[in-house]
Amino acid sequence: MLCGDEDEHAVLLCNYFLHLNKQAWLCIGSAVPEGRTVYVLTREDGGKFWLWCASTGHTTAPRQLLPLQAVWCLINQENIWANMQKNEQPSRMSFNLTKVSDWKPLFSKSYLRPALTSVQPESLVYASPISNKLRISKNALNALCERKSWSGAPYTSRDGIATARRYSASSYPGKSGTNISHLRKLEESHGAAAAEEHGAELQSLLTSYKVLGFPLNMAYTDIAAVVQQVAATRVHAVETSDVEFALAVYIHAYPGNVLSVWVYVGSLVRRR
Repeated sequence: MLCGDEDEHAVLLCNYFLHLNKQAWLCIGSAVPEGRTVYVLTREDGGKFWLWCASTGHTTAPRQLLPLQAVWCLINQENIWANMQKNEQPSRMSFNLTKVSDWKPLFSKSYLRPALTSVQPESLVYASPISNKLRISKNALNALCERKSWSGAPYTSRDGIATARRYSASSYPGKSGTNISHLRKLEESHGAAAAEEHGAELQSLLTSYKVLGFPLNMAYTDIAAVVQQVAATRVHAVETSDVEFALAVYIHAYPGNVLSVWVYVGSLVRRR
């Protein structure tokens, strides 16, 4: 399906750590704002423990302030341990699993762990990205973002943004080719440096235009989901007839048909 919730992300991260010969456990508990969730607990050199949020990659020591508010049990390939301590907060807990009064194991000498086999094939084959498919997907996304998702705007109720004026001055950083280059930099640099660079480019526009817009990044599931997110920004809902738009689509392919989709959308209204 190429998608997963917090549980699946945690399983993948925990298995990754185990593959690196690290001590790691799934940590089932409750966090803010997620509610019931799954983190990953690792034991580092020197006996220190770290808690990892698999969805974001953030990590912190249990003794520090963190979103995880309660730990109910730990799981790895060897056993399942239930937290028997009075406190559920990680900062007030012991993670010494050999102490049975703190952590009660499910499997023991009297109740042996059953033999389990992996549900995965022994070797995984990842398909290379298909450039032609990427080109078709990009063109389809660009067309749909221009037409279908923008219908209902006061100045273009029938065809959407495609009938509105498009800003094409060469000095505008939002020009399609420049925006695609910017989106490519965002993907490659994970955002920070490229965003700062693009913000500096936009400064020259702010004296003459009111600018509203931003890049969107999402994992590709289907075209309808991308179009829905673009429409949800409501960037097109500008109550003026002299609005001008910028729109660019960039798709970055990874092995296994995993696609990172970037959509740059913006509106400009000349200052009077």
